[in-house]
Amino acid sequence: IDAVETLGCVSVFCSDKTGTLTKGEMTVQDFVVVKSNGTAIGKDGLELVVREKGSSVFPKTAAPVCDCISVCGILNNGAELKKDQDGNNFWAGSPPGGAI
Repeated sequence: IDAVETLGCVSVFCSDKTGTLTKGEMTVQDFVVVKSNGTAIGKDGLELVVREKGSSVFPKTAAPVCDCISVCGILNNGAELKKDQDGNNFWAGSPPGGAI
């Protein structure tokens, strides 16, 4: 992440370079968020969001959480979606920014 200070009061941020060697790009595999009704940081107050087994997408039941975390990711990095000469989309900027 280019600007860690934009994370504000985040207590834990974990990162892994999944896909960097095999695909030449970074992708988000799983993430953890505070449950909407959670009041404490602990096992019961956190929700692990994982991709569907064998899939590149997150489950539809996680859509509200994915929407929220996506907006945070978009607003807090400098990656830009651009088109190459053939009209294919690609992420310009830092690899972590594009992954997020």
